[in-house]
Amino acid sequence: MGGLTRSGHLGMGFIPGFRGQGLGRNLLDATMADALSGGLERIELEAFAPNHPAINLYENTGFQEEGRKQRGRLIDCKYEDSVTMSHRTTKAALSSRQ
Repeated sequence: MGGLTRSGHLGMGFIPGFRGQGLGRNLLDATMADALSGGLERIELEAFAPNHPAINLYENTGFQEEGRKQRGRLIDCKYEDSVTMSHRTTKAALSSRQ
């Protein structure tokens, strides 16, 4: 596998009534396992800087911040940064989380 076929981009979100129930962690774990079995070595994502629960989830599962997009979105007349993160997917990293 070479070029860009070794990496994937992750995106997910939950409406308020489904947050805080562990669904994000379950979805993330399943997605990372599928990524590994599919041969991906790197997973990338963006999270909005004020979304601390999401950023904490990603950091707790091995994602690291790579940078920020200043004023990445405009919502309710306010600009927010986007945090770019990545995870280098390995069998050892996934089995240590299970």
